[in-house]
Amino acid sequence: MEEIGFLRVTNRTGEAFTARFHGEDYEFGEDPVDLSVEAAAHIFGFGLEDKTRALHRLGWLTASQQMPAALARLAKIGFEPVQQVFELPRRKGITSVSSPGKGEAEEGEELVSSPSEARHSKR
Repeated sequence: MEEIGFLRVTNRTGEAFTARFHGEDYEFGEDPVDLSVEAAAHIFGFGLEDKTRALHRLGWLTASQQMPAALARLAKIGFEPVQQVFELPRRKGITSVSSPGKGEAEEGEELVSSPSEARHSKR
């Protein structure tokens, strides 16, 4: 079986909220949001037995007596595995793979690793 890499997260709480993972903000409103499993684990505690840290980061748990309400709110967040397809970005200015750029050698040449010999040498 293929390992899940991404999840479609659906907010059914009725309230929009924002969460952050690796410096990126995610808005959870009416529209589903695709997240990596890592991001879902950090933000929602997805796949973790103890959800306390995630609930605290979300601001849904500020005192231990709020745990039942916080877990009830978390239960309204839907998680669905999705197949993520990526398109590799094209680099600007590259028109041919046969013309060497910085850090590339022409056929029959090798790059010299020493900075003092920053030139191509014939084999």
